[in-house]
Formats: sequence, structure tokens, C-alpha cells
Amino acid sequence: MWWCQPEAVVEYGNPAAEILEVAKQRGADLIVLGVRDANKRMGAATHLEWSTAHKVVAQATCPVLTVRGQRAVEL
Repeated sequence: MWWCQPEAVVEYGNPAAEILEVAKQRGADLIVLGVRDANKRMGAATHLEWSTAHKVVAQATCPVLTVRGQRAVEL
């Protein structure tokens, strides 16, 4: 049995604003956010001020966990 009930929510609009609003409305304890590298630069996805991940991390009132997928190996 899970110690919490994870929920997937679909909303439309500005991604960062909607993520933050849903987290606020539901009293989220944690936001888990999948990110991609912006322009193939390490860490850019959470450090560029215009990125969704940066806005969520900077403005969230609860912890934000960002996760990346494995990189494809070019042969």
C-alpha cells in the first residue's frame, strides 16, 4: 500500500502557471516535474529564466523534484 495517493492532472494554459495553481489548490507536498535539456546543455532546463521548470522551481511553495530521462547514445 502506498503512503500517499499520487495523482495525475491534466490542465490547459500556461504550463508553469497551471502547475503552480493546481499544486496550490490541492495542497501539494511535492511537485515532480520531468525536464529535458534545453539546447543540449546540462542543467539548462532548470536554469533558463524562460523555462517552465525554472518558473516552477522558483515560485513553488513546496519542494520540486526534477527528473530527466536517460540520454540516447549516439553511435
